Amino acid sequence: ASLHLQNPVTVVTGFDRPNLFFRVVNRKGGKETDNSILNYVKRHEDESGIIYCATKKNVDSVYALLLQYGIAAGRYHAGLSL
Repeated sequence: ASLHLQNPVTVVTGFDRPNLFFRVVNRKGGKETDNSILNYVKRHEDESGIIYCATKKNVDSVYALLLQYGIAAGRYHAGLSL
């Protein structure tokens, strides 16, 4: 797939980003996970974040859950078209 860019500019900067952090929280699945995700997102409602899921099905489920509770969300996985 070509982006059809003509003379693109590449900008390379350092990797030190003190405003970013990485946290891994393992979940078992089911309703417990839904509640855990909702509680976490609500505790951090003034922040941005990315929730990684193992499958496209999980991405769609988490996306639907967040929307159901009025939480602004987007989703991305290989099965979506642009």
